[in-house]
Amino acid sequence: MKKLYLLVTLVFMPGAVGAAELYLGNSGTNFGNTMPGGDGKYYKCQNSGAFSCQSDYIKISYTGRGSGDGTSLSPYNLTGCSFISCACGHNSYLSGGKSCTKCSNNMVAIQDYGQHTNTSCEYCFRTQMMSTFAPAPGVTVKQCSACPSNATCDGTTNIVCAKGYYGTSSCSECPSAGGTPGTTKAAGAKAVTECYIPKGGTFYDESGHGTFDGGDCYYTK
Repeated sequence: MKKLYLLVTLVFMPGAVGAAELYLGNSGTNFGNTMPGGDGKYYKCQNSGAFSCQSDYIKISYTGRGSGDGTSLSPYNLTGCSFISCACGHNSYLSGGKSCTKCSNNMVAIQDYGQHTNTSCEYCFRTQMMSTFAPAPGVTVKQCSACPSNATCDGTTNIVCAKGYYGTSSCSECPSAGGTPGTTKAAGAKAVTECYIPKGGTFYDESGHGTFDGGDCYYTK
């Protein structure tokens, strides 16, 4: 028997007053039995409902939760249960309406851990960077990779370099001119021209050394 899981977060269904949705581990063909959830509690639908899935999860709706203390002998009683869909985990997508296919290139079907009914893998985790590569002429493939050093990522192709760094796909440290480290006004600089030595900063070069007294000194290409 497959291990059962329950997504505790509830989502209210549009147009169905008082109804909520949840995900259960797929352990058979009917949800009218006592079922353990991933939180260690047990649940039982007061009505039976048949389904046919080869996926790891199913998605159901229910209209209320009655008596019970969440144990195997006294499960939480759910009323008005209805089958909605077969469902998959975060790193696979729903294929053919009944089974799950593994995502490739570290892509995921949703940006967070959990269950879903999406039919493609379009996302990276919110802490990863998305990039593209061309395995063949006219073919573009997305992939997910670790966020570059000194940057924050949001699961898209955009990265935000930390203050004092710049870049669009990786982050380089601002030049120092041999003295006071270069910096930026804030995080998110894209080009070296956003780097500067602050007023009062020092520099060292072939002509000697000195101090920038006239104001912030920005770099130029």
